[in-house]
Amino acid sequence: MKNRLYDASSLINVVRIGGSQSIRMLDGHHVLDLTIYEVSNVMWKLVYREKKITQEQSSVLLDSVLLLMQRMKVVSIGGLEKHVQELAVREGLTAYDASYLAVAEHLDLVLVTDDRKLERAGRKYVKVLKTSDF
Repeated sequence: MKNRLYDASSLINVVRIGGSQSIRMLDGHHVLDLTIYEVSNVMWKLVYREKKITQEQSSVLLDSVLLLMQRMKVVSIGGLEKHVQELAVREGLTAYDASYLAVAEHLDLVLVTDDRKLERAGRKYVKVLKTSDF
């Protein structure tokens, strides 16, 4: 099976839903170095703004993501910054989302996202999966 690049939305869902299968699903696949900051922002939002989880639950989830990321190939957008900006403008994506798309395209990876907008735009350039696909 072709290597995958997981964005923050799919990584969080794999950890939340996958349980002990998370390691098997993510081991050896790719993630961007900026993903941890996006995950941290989601945790902040769930705790501080939406009050859906506690700080303790957030900490456990973040620790799980950090452990899993150690088993993944962490890649950077280095050298792709202009392409990221072009994709963002062309497709109406945030620079963060365009970063996943640019790296997936550059490294010939399957993009895994649960973000509908990124999924739609991504299908024009690379193979895209959602976590519900596996």
